[in-house]
Amino acid sequence: MSSVDEVRRRIQQAFDRSGESDITLALEWGFERGDIWDFLHQKKASLKPEVLKRLSDHFDIPFEQLIITRQRKKRKAAQSEFSYFIVDSRIFPT
Repeated sequence: MSSVDEVRRRIQQAFDRSGESDITLALEWGFERGDIWDFLHQKKASLKPEVLKRLSDHFDIPFEQLIITRQRKKRKAAQSEFSYFIVDSRIFPT
């Protein structure tokens, strides 16, 4: 699994080696003309799985290398250092 930039680079390198146009292939495969182009030019953050599968098969890139993994943001703790619960409108430390 790769970052968005790594996937973009792999796909762009495949197009550069083959000399094919991303718009032409998208149209041949029945996708919208800008699907691949928008992704390669950072207008979109992802591609549909169907597009990734076609790219994988066409350029012999392992499908797993085209799957984008995203960094999860750390969430703040929902509670402070101490937690409390309310019973009969009195507060008891836990």
